[in-house]
Amino acid sequence: MEKLNIRGFESLYNIILAQLEAKKLYGAERGFKYPSMSSEEVELQIAVLTNDKRTNEKIKSDLTRSEVKGLQYGNAAEFQYHRTNGLTKLQSDQNTDVILFRYHDKTYRDIDIDLILATDVEPLVESWVPDFHKTYANPAAKRYRKNMSNGFIENHKISLLKIRNGKIINETLDDQ
Repeated sequence: MEKLNIRGFESLYNIILAQLEAKKLYGAERGFKYPSMSSEEVELQIAVLTNDKRTNEKIKSDLTRSEVKGLQYGNAAEFQYHRTNGLTKLQSDQNTDVILFRYHDKTYRDIDIDLILATDVEPLVESWVPDFHKTYANPAAKRYRKNMSNGFIENHKISLLKIRNGKIINETLDDQ
């Protein structure tokens, strides 16, 4: 993995966090407690952090070097494969690192960003191929979904960054 852009990530994270706070204040009268961070905002933050770009192909990973998953800490990461291009996407995922943006709650002030290497992802995703074919043997099936379990994540993760109370706490990453 290339050198991480910690400062660029931190600047963007603070902007998005401020926008979420403003949306929360604006929506308070309507009972709108915590606005969600969009998948595009998560992908953009990871792209800045990893010095990567978004791909425009639906059958490839989110970024040129990695698939990005935003999820609540402790949950599984969901992968979806559509009938028309799912097998190509599934095969692409076998050779792609996965970066997890794991938030502890909807305030997004406590976040773990973890990497799962493609070498660890490959056997898991490969094991889904037979079930993929079985699912789409049914003409009514529209989507094939599989999960990377929290246990798998915990056993294979490499920590890239931690945020606690809105502040980056990885002292070893400060020089990057």
